[in-house]
Amino acid sequence: MDNNNKNNTDVIDASCNQVVDLSGNASVVDSSYNQVLQYQAHLLHEMIMMVLRQTSYTYEEAHRELVKHKGNYMLVIRNNNGINNGRDVEEKRTVNQETYKQIRHHMDKGSEQFRRQQEWNEYIRGQQNK
Repeated sequence: MDNNNKNNTDVIDASCNQVVDLSGNASVVDSSYNQVLQYQAHLLHEMIMMVLRQTSYTYEEAHRELVKHKGNYMLVIRNNNGINNGRDVEEKRTVNQETYKQIRHHMDKGSEQFRRQQEWNEYIRGQQNK
């Protein structure tokens, strides 16, 4: 801690970047925390403006859609223009989910082939018995 700028009674709360003066003075919010909040607000505003330029949404609708789609402005624009790209909508899977999906797919495919082979064999036996 830099002793030139802060007294020894100052404590830094790392969870919210505030400097708390234990001598009873009011807390002072660190300027870097304010800068981060300002940058996030600016970035959200720029994304909303980008959506507004390419869609017919109002400011509030664009904000709501961006929040709904977790800030993915491309998805918001595509949905508004009627472009539904399956890979953007597909949810992410863990390695275990993907492994079991492939196992189920393989077992279903094998079961389907076995069933068709059995039906074909019955058909052939029926034709030979006639």
